[in-house]
Amino acid sequence: MNQLRALLGFVLKSFGPLVAFLVVNRFFGLLAAIAASMGVAVVEVVVLLARRKSPTRLFVMTTALTLGFGAVDLWMQRSVLFRFEAVITNVLTGVWFGATLFGEKSMILEFYEKTRKPEDPMPPETPAYLRILTTIARWASARSSDR
Repeated sequence: MNQLRALLGFVLKSFGPLVAFLVVNRFFGLLAAIAASMGVAVVEVVVLLARRKSPTRLFVMTTALTLGFGAVDLWMQRSVLFRFEAVITNVLTGVWFGATLFGEKSMILEFYEKTRKPEDPMPPETPAYLRILTTIARWASARSSDR
C-alpha cells in the first residue's frame, strides 16, 4: 500500500497539471480541463513558495508554458494553439536549454547534480562535458526546427 501511495504521490507531483487535464477533460470538456491544469500549476507554485523551496528551472519553464498556453486558449475560448503547441514547446525548450549555457550551470548539469549521490565525487571534467552536450543538443534542436 505504501508503494502505491508513493507511486501516486510521484505521479501527481511530477505530472499534476497533465493528470488534472486528462481527468477533467474526460468529464467536463476541454476548456474546463485547461483551467484545471492551470489551477494545479498555480497550486504547485503556491506550495513551493509556502515551503520556501526554490523551483528548478525546468519547473519554471513548464509552469510558464502551461499558464501561457492555457491563458491564450481560455482567452480565445478554444484550443487555438493545439496544433502548434508541440513545435512551440520544442523551440522554447531548446532556447531555454541554450540560454542556460550563459549562466553558472547548464540545465543538464543541474539534472546531473540532482540525480547523483552527494557522496559521489563529480569528476572535474563533467561540467565542461555537459556544457558541450547542451550546446550540441541546442544546435541539433535548431537544425530540426528549420525543416
